[in-house]
Amino acid sequence: MKRIEDCEITHHAEVRMQQRGVSADAVSVILKYGRRKHTRDGAMSLFCTRRQIKKLRGHLGAAVFRGVEKSLANTYVIQSNSGQVLTVAKRH
Repeated sequence: MKRIEDCEITHHAEVRMQQRGVSADAVSVILKYGRRKHTRDGAMSLFCTRRQIKKLRGHLGAAVFRGVEKSLANTYVIQSNSGQVLTVAKRH
């Protein structure tokens, strides 16, 4: 299994990342800086708010930020209790 930020990425999540055009760098940023919200089944939903995205511009540097900026605004990551990334999705 692939790993990002010391988290295992399930095959399902890898496929969804590819289908939705979300880079590993964007997932890494969401895992590291994203807001966490518990789901009904005990997993964790991670995402970046508009305010966080504005702050990240300074933390990440211009080159990295440009590469992930579009993905951060509408992408969320579902992570299991054990830390596995289960899926990556886009908000509509």
